[in-house]
Amino acid sequence: MAASVALVATSAYRAATSSFTHDESLSFAIFNWSPDLGRTANNHLLNTWLMRLCSSLFGNSELSLRSPNVVAHAIYLVSTLLLLRRLERPLIQVLGFVLLALNPFVLDFFSLARGYGLALACLMSSLYLLARAHEEEPERRRAIYAFLSTLSAALAVLANFSFLTYYVPMVLVAAWVAASDRSYRRFSRDRIVVAAVLLGAGALFAGFPLYKLILLRRAGELYFGGNTGFFSDTIEGLVRASAYSNTLSRPATAAISVVLIGMALAVLAVGAWRFRRQAEAPLALVFAALLAGSAALAFVERYLFHVLWPIERAAVYYIPLYVVAVLFGVQLLAGLTNRRSILTGILMLPVLTAVLLCWQLVRHFDPHSSFDWAYDRHDKDAIRLVERDRAGSETRSTVVSIGDSWQMEPSLNFYRVTHNYTWLAPVTEAAVTDGHYDYVYGFEADVTQLRDQSVRLASYGDTNTLLVRVER
Repeated sequence: MAASVALVATSAYRAATSSFTHDESLSFAIFNWSPDLGRTANNHLLNTWLMRLCSSLFGNSELSLRSPNVVAHAIYLVSTLLLLRRLERPLIQVLGFVLLALNPFVLDFFSLARGYGLALACLMSSLYLLARAHEEEPERRRAIYAFLSTLSAALAVLANFSFLTYYVPMVLVAAWVAASDRSYRRFSRDRIVVAAVLLGAGALFAGFPLYKLILLRRAGELYFGGNTGFFSDTIEGLVRASAYSNTLSRPATAAISVVLIGMALAVLAVGAWRFRRQAEAPLALVFAALLAGSAALAFVERYLFHVLWPIERAAVYYIPLYVVAVLFGVQLLAGLTNRRSILTGILMLPVLTAVLLCWQLVRHFDPHSSFDWAYDRHDKDAIRLVERDRAGSETRSTVVSIGDSWQMEPSLNFYRVTHNYTWLAPVTEAAVTDGHYDYVYGFEADVTQLRDQSVRLASYGDTNTLLVRVER
């Protein structure tokens, strides 16, 4: 519990101090200066609505706008702890907490106003509620928890549409749980009626995000994804993101990915074998079926509807789903033997993975940056430096302009609006050489074109960005 409190406090600190990023700023623009952006993929509905609510209640500080995702971090950790209590071995519980709570890539999203943190919290809540449905004997309580698990998964979709790939198999698995008893073999008319209602409600809800996704696709908004394959785009991409580094070699990434696939297949096979041998399906099989369904749906989407393979943040739901399935599978495997040597072998891979994850977290964790939007790390510093430089120059009584690399434009406009910088003209996406700017901030390759007519004010080596004052 103490570790969970520390993690939430860390997310709150990151939310309060790190620069507002490109995509966050576009979401903020939806209910400020650019409502047309509401028709783009940046409009994650639940996240945008909560941002607007927090803006009206608490103002436009970074912490205010990101606070829903910080709260989501607490919900995610509480759900994680409740779910891990169902693991019998303390070592597996500890490993589970490390793998679920200390992945640096996952941690990023609880301090950003992007909706992924909200969706991850809803996903973890739905997994916990599904476990409760699995445990319950009375039909009514079993059905209630099955409905609640799908409701939580539906909220995940509203927070981020990419989680629809998780939601659809969740509805199917929850309906299976609701329709049967704990043997998962015996069905009654009443249970089937309940399952049919759940499936109908799930299909009815799914129509809304599907309709929105169709509109986004027609508008050319669904461009974030891969064209190579599920292995290289999705699995290897998540391995690199979890390592929090783009420098991990291709052979190492491929080897780790193969091992991870092998572990998932082993869990699915052992769970199916256990289900065949005994009168009760193990919880590991339920989670493994959910993971397999989510992976299978990605193939269906690709080959039937030509959707891009999910990559990195658009596939982040696979990380907690995979970890939960493997953890319960490891517990199942450990329960089949009492031999210490075999138990050690079973636990070796999760232990090694947890150690490597902790090492990467210690090595790469940055409280003022994130993996996907590292280039925005110094946006707030840069615009403050422009404010100070302008105050000490002859232009302090006039409106000044900033040219920028296009990635920084939304963030700079966010600070222009929220800090009421009336002295700053709206920042545009025009190239730095296209206009007569007073200042230029962007990547070094863009800004160095002005080397002979500018004064360098700041150089940020970790992001390869420069801030210069243009001399005419």
